[in-house]
Amino acid sequence: MKRLIVFLACFGAFVFTGAAIAQPPGKANILHCGCVTNAEGILAMAYISANVSSRARGHLQHIAGSLDSCFNGVDTFVDFQRTGADCLVSGSLPGLAACTTEAAGTICGQAAAQ
Repeated sequence: MKRLIVFLACFGAFVFTGAAIAQPPGKANILHCGCVTNAEGILAMAYISANVSSRARGHLQHIAGSLDSCFNGVDTFVDFQRTGADCLVSGSLPGLAACTTEAAGTICGQAAAQ
């Protein structure tokens, strides 16, 4: 019985240590269609270069036609509809399509009809 307890204790420590030193998730470079403000204070949606976790599944929901609210920096939110989806530049984010013609800084959304 004593051997079983020692074995289980050692095995449990081994399993815990393995999980603790496991490799962190990989990274992916993406173009994210998000809210931006230019130098003149004009609010828009444009592609922003971002380095995210390969587990960042929320970006899979940023597709053409989806809506997002952007804060105008003063007191209200403006609704925008995406005309482009987030896309993968490099790395791995399963389910996210590779970028083809998208580029950082290009407009990817328009103000939604109120």
